[in-house]
Amino acid sequence: MLGFGGKKNKSNLKVIGVTGTYGKTIVANMIVHILRESGFTVSYINSQGISSDGKNHKDTANANDLKKNSFKEVLEESLSKQLDFLVVEVTSKNILKGMYTDVLFDSGVITNVVGNEEFYETWRHYASTKFDFVKMIDNDGLVVINGEDADVVQWFSEKAHLIKPNVYCYWVTTEELENKYHSIDSLAFTTKDGHEIQVGLTGFHNHLNAYLAVRLCLKYLSMEKIKTALKTFTNVAGRMDLLQTNPNTIIIDSGDSPYVINRSLRFLNTLKNRTNRIISLVGNKGGKSRNKRRVGEIAAELADVVIFSPTDPNTNNTAEINTQLYGYAEKKGGIMVERFGATDELKMITLEGISNKIRNISLAGNKPIVAFDAHDYTGRLDAINFATSIANPGDIIYISGKGDESSIVFNNVEYEWSDYEAVKLALTMGI
Repeated sequence: MLGFGGKKNKSNLKVIGVTGTYGKTIVANMIVHILRESGFTVSYINSQGISSDGKNHKDTANANDLKKNSFKEVLEESLSKQLDFLVVEVTSKNILKGMYTDVLFDSGVITNVVGNEEFYETWRHYASTKFDFVKMIDNDGLVVINGEDADVVQWFSEKAHLIKPNVYCYWVTTEELENKYHSIDSLAFTTKDGHEIQVGLTGFHNHLNAYLAVRLCLKYLSMEKIKTALKTFTNVAGRMDLLQTNPNTIIIDSGDSPYVINRSLRFLNTLKNRTNRIISLVGNKGGKSRNKRRVGEIAAELADVVIFSPTDPNTNNTAEINTQLYGYAEKKGGIMVERFGATDELKMITLEGISNKIRNISLAGNKPIVAFDAHDYTGRLDAINFATSIANPGDIIYISGKGDESSIVFNNVEYEWSDYEAVKLALTMGI
């Protein structure tokens, strides 16, 4: 049943919403995969594009830049084609715009509520948008919520009386799971009722994401069908995406916040041995968000070699951003090895010479930092080239900030860009 303009129309289409600060793309993709593998027809709107007919993927719009008429078009085509489900990544921005007023969600997931100091005055202001989502769940609906954050639990408990009395809220924590296992390319766990779940994801935070998807899908499917479907699920492009493991490991990730960088690097530290290194490429867009400069501090604490790289700085000067990042990195023993302002400067060094400098700083108990200050796409290309060139067999290269994005912005100009293509080029170029 869908609500249009407050009225009920008969339909078999069920709309599922997934919201949260982080993880919603992974969870939404898992839900789509589980439903499709179980024989349902499913359209979607996510951060990577849309599928309005349940089959073909389109990149003309996505959940982050969606317009209301685009949302209605996907909804109407899903209805006209008599699809079973529409899975939507629900953003706070679009909630505030009234994007979803034409629909009632049959069920939904809240992955987490971390907050966003750039656009919201307080955490509670931001959290209120997630509660507005709960109020859009239809009668007899289900909302599955990450219950591991005490602030979130208290916040929603205070407002529980505003939720429709027949909407069921299911709180999920990883404490319910046993035999948790993770590797560089997969994870597994056992539910409290004895079901073994295997998923082709990496990162221990994805134990929770997978379980959120499982609990949501149990509204529509048996556990056996869910388990079978998840065995064929592979990671989402740009989200801790594993490119190779030999001779070294390369991972591309969209994360650019202290929260995500911290989580990802802590996970990678559980996988590396004592003789290998984590080479972490991080950056910052600049602007108002001073908190995001902390990625420099976190990378210096948790990685063995840190590389600063342009990450959509737009009109904010890359060299100045890198200087600010370095100020935070120094708090954790960061020592600047070299700063490169152009490709020609990188070509002037010898790989052996700079590798020796990096090794000497590490042996002294500090963290070597290398900054790429060029305020154009060559700065990021050189940074990735440098990372792959200095990596030893067994090292882990973590390239963060862009993921599967197809452009990079400098001085209000959007340039075509791909971290994936940059890695391919770097592996053939070298220094």
